[in-house]
Amino acid sequence: MKQTDLAYIAGILDGEGSISITNRSTGIKLQGHSLSVSVINTNEWICKWLHFNLGGYCRVRVNGLGWGKRDIWEWNVQARKALYFLELVLPYLRIKRPQAELAILFQGHKKKGQHKNPEDKSTEEEQRLLMHNYNSGKAKSRDESKRNGI
Repeated sequence: MKQTDLAYIAGILDGEGSISITNRSTGIKLQGHSLSVSVINTNEWICKWLHFNLGGYCRVRVNGLGWGKRDIWEWNVQARKALYFLELVLPYLRIKRPQAELAILFQGHKKKGQHKNPEDKSTEEEQRLLMHNYNSGKAKSRDESKRNGI
């Protein structure tokens, strides 16, 4: 993919995207945590272009009938594919750079097929909470903290 395309995609992610670490559970029991990256937009072309170039899935959410109501398109990628995607766009991200760095760290530590010890589960939960704080504006990036003398 061309650098200009990656920069364009990073801009889309910064403005219309979401990076999250969520709990995975079956019933009451927590199974672990998972990484997800999504872009939600009313433009079908963006969703399908991301899907074609980066995989994941693209779906439409019918937003309602009537004047002014538009369908919403969502592109989503998870786990290792999300890691690959974030590594590609990281150099071009501005707003969501702290979330992307945390997500890369989170997914990079996951080992397929290995059972987690309690320390790993605790670290994943801490990363999930930090991601939540980044997304809600409660946490500052390291760069912001340095600039503000924190």
